[in-house]
Amino acid sequence: MRRLQTLPPFWNCRTSGSRPRLPTRITLFTEPAITCLPSILVRSGEFTLGLSRLTGRERTRGWKSGKKCLVWLGAVRGNLPVIVTRVILGCLLTVALAGVAAADPATVSRAKLFEKQTRLLDGRAAQQYAGSVRLKPDMTDIAVPRYGGSYRGAYLKDARSAARRHGVPEDLFLRLVDQESRWNPGAVSHKGAIGLAQLMPETARRLGVDPRDPVQNLEGGARYLAQQYRTFRDWRLALAAYNAGPGAVTKYGGVPPYRETQGYVKAILDR
Repeated sequence: MRRLQTLPPFWNCRTSGSRPRLPTRITLFTEPAITCLPSILVRSGEFTLGLSRLTGRERTRGWKSGKKCLVWLGAVRGNLPVIVTRVILGCLLTVALAGVAAADPATVSRAKLFEKQTRLLDGRAAQQYAGSVRLKPDMTDIAVPRYGGSYRGAYLKDARSAARRHGVPEDLFLRLVDQESRWNPGAVSHKGAIGLAQLMPETARRLGVDPRDPVQNLEGGARYLAQQYRTFRDWRLALAAYNAGPGAVTKYGGVPPYRETQGYVKAILDR
């Protein structure tokens, strides 16, 4: 059993002026590979989470200050890494807390307290990383002229929604679609680009969207533009990559010296 990392205690988190009673430490492991939960045994008097192979020879236990309930999880043989997701952890907590409550009604309040403290940690983590530039880059770092096109049809709302989902400035994306297809869902370029956002078939395939479906086409266009921004960290370069391809932007170290691409970027970003 290889131990990856032991996280420090969480005693700095307070609620209502008091210290929450949380597990002293959290330890991450890589083995065994948990692929099923064949049996769960709940026993009053002890709070232990055990992870064991089917052979029963290896077992890892984590303790929570004194209150008891034993949960045994059988797992398959093998040395595959365990990826403990929030869903799995949520299931374990739900089973454990339900077992405690069923075994001893007096522990219901403790179970609720533990859930409350877990939510508190989740909230503090979200606040801590919400402003992280590395984890959540600022994608609205450019002044974009407002969309002033004449189109006011149904796809305008879909385009705005797609832009918001992928962190693309709405007016930027609306101006891109207007420039690409003039809002014609059946538009096909001489190079084979399709639809409102003029996706190339290969690009649409990689994005997993149907370019002939207008809504999916807009979804793919917004996602692809966001990908280019994350690569080049500049909306002007992202637009150039959308038009001429990321390889051309990398090759020239900026907007390629193609008349079409330079006119494209200028039309979208300039008033």
